[in-house]
Amino acid sequence: MSDHYQIVAFIDLQLDEARAVATKIIEDLRKRKILGGLIPGADDANATRRMLFKTGDAAASVITGDPIPRQSRRAAYGVEIVIGWWAHGDGDVTHSAMCPACGHVTEELTFDDGPLRHAASKIADEQGGTVVGCASCGEETLLLHWRFSPPLYFAPLAMRFGNWGPLSIDLVRLLETLSGSRARVAHELVA
Repeated sequence: MSDHYQIVAFIDLQLDEARAVATKIIEDLRKRKILGGLIPGADDANATRRMLFKTGDAAASVITGDPIPRQSRRAAYGVEIVIGWWAHGDGDVTHSAMCPACGHVTEELTFDDGPLRHAASKIADEQGGTVVGCASCGEETLLLHWRFSPPLYFAPLAMRFGNWGPLSIDLVRLLETLSGSRARVAHELVA
């Protein structure tokens, strides 16, 4: 069985804002019972990068489609908060990327090798300031400004919704309001 994640990346934030914004979102979603309690031992040693929450009792109100099962022996349900510059999307598929300067599309990019892997490996150290050169026009632009298909976002804060139905537009708008940032949704399938 596979796990499916919908990833909401907050693309306008800076790393120094991420923890405060995450706290604000967590408090609001827990008050609304969309998030449940923190899963003990699921966060990293200092809770600085990842925190995992149970699905809240009102989570079904913010998805479209079937309700979220409360638990399963085969799949993980819940919400993971990821703080720190990271690539958010499915890293096991090939991507195409459009240059923001000239519109040239580069195909067959992967995290296994080549320019996407090289650029993504530097995003944390460079605090989102990683620059990529276009093979067609030669213009160097921020990796954050490139458009990827399937969607791939580089952001210092994201929420990973594990095995939830499609997130409602109302939830995405709420997250944008709470964060003060545009929120973009990507998907990942983990086999």
